Amino acid sequence: MADRNIVRQAVKGVDVVYHLALNWDGATWRHEVPLADLFDVNIRGTLNLLEEAKSGGVKHFLFASSTAVYGDGNVEVVDEESVCKPELFKGDPRPAYAIMKLATERLCLLYSSEYGLPVTALRIGYVFEPPGEGEIHVKDVVQAFILATLNSKAYGQVFNVACEPIVSTRRIREILGWKPKFTTSICH
Repeated sequence: MADRNIVRQAVKGVDVVYHLALNWDGATWRHEVPLADLFDVNIRGTLNLLEEAKSGGVKHFLFASSTAVYGDGNVEVVDEESVCKPELFKGDPRPAYAIMKLATERLCLLYSSEYGLPVTALRIGYVFEPPGEGEIHVKDVVQAFILATLNSKAYGQVFNVACEPIVSTRRIREILGWKPKFTTSICH
């Protein structure tokens, strides 16, 4: 993502971009790579993707955010309108990850409001196959992305795609009609 020429070639002739990438020392989640380097490559990489999507005529840009942006989760229920406090996130890989997800999500939404690039952010919860309690099945996440793809109702929107007890999926149900098929736990 950090190499603009590679991004330009990857986006050339593409109608839809699914931005699922994040450079984040995923092997250890321990910040062995300096935090400044991680922020630089992720913000620059996302900016490169957005710029090339905008100039390349991409019809829809979907960003995989995270429910980690809400913070510590010490509330009854949060939804897409809840205040984000990523600096309070206690799970792995710690608050810097949640801050990075919120920063890149907001950068994507900026391109929607400022430049008219159709953008949708999906805040994904804990994904497992098969899911346990409070987790979402990977097939339900894929279904949510497909449902949002090229759906004008999804442009400029943020949706929770999670079955965590604290996260409401109300908005994605109301706007796009999404209902998990594979997750066995109850979604709010």
